[in-house]
Amino acid sequence: MTAPPAANWPTNGGNLYNERYSPLKTIDRSNVSQLKRFRRVAIANWRAGVPAGVYARSYLMTMNAWRDVETRAIPTVDVRAALAAFDSGAVDAAIVYRTDERLAKRRHATLALDATSIVYPAAVIRKSAVAQRFFDFLFSDEATRIFTRYGFTLPTKR
Repeated sequence: MTAPPAANWPTNGGNLYNERYSPLKTIDRSNVSQLKRFRRVAIANWRAGVPAGVYARSYLMTMNAWRDVETRAIPTVDVRAALAAFDSGAVDAAIVYRTDERLAKRRHATLALDATSIVYPAAVIRKSAVAQRFFDFLFSDEATRIFTRYGFTLPTKR
């Protein structure tokens, strides 16, 4: 079969190829309650301390949605594994970083947690020319282009 039939084609939940996906693009206060309608949600393994899973669980707990998701949550090794589970159709939704969402192969690929409070600190802790060059690079025009291309917010000096 090369094209979907025009009408009345039976599917087992989802589209013609039996793929399920979330119409949501980002989890926020207005739609977090909709997560309970998915049977399987891939999340990086929060129990093992995988940062994306820890952040997702914390956010969902803050939104009072963790109880609805916990029994449906499928822990994965990391964010990329959650994305792969979603792309393969093994789960109905995946919670990943917005920066990883761009790698999804399926349309409406993920539920991207907008974690603006996630901070990756950088500091030069031992005088070293190499360390200082790397630190300075993080604030350069070249690094700005890279961060922007991959969807990261720009670093700020404090």
